[in-house]
Amino acid sequence: MSGAQARGIHQLIKAENKALQKINEAKRKRTERLKKAREEANEELNVLRRRKRTERLKKAREEANEELNVLRRV
Repeated sequence: MSGAQARGIHQLIKAENKALQKINEAKRKRTERLKKAREEANEELNVLRRRKRTERLKKAREEANEELNVLRRV
């Protein structure tokens, strides 16, 4: 194997390693974006759940007050 061939092989290996680094970095960033999106979605779900719970409690309180008013009139 000549020196030129060895340098060519070395350049190919170096380019392959650089490409693998870029691929791994892209995978890492993708994973981070997915994690962030999942966290944001979970937070949004929690907000919606709290809002629905508050609405249910408010409705239950209103119904209880109506029943109490009916009983007071009797």
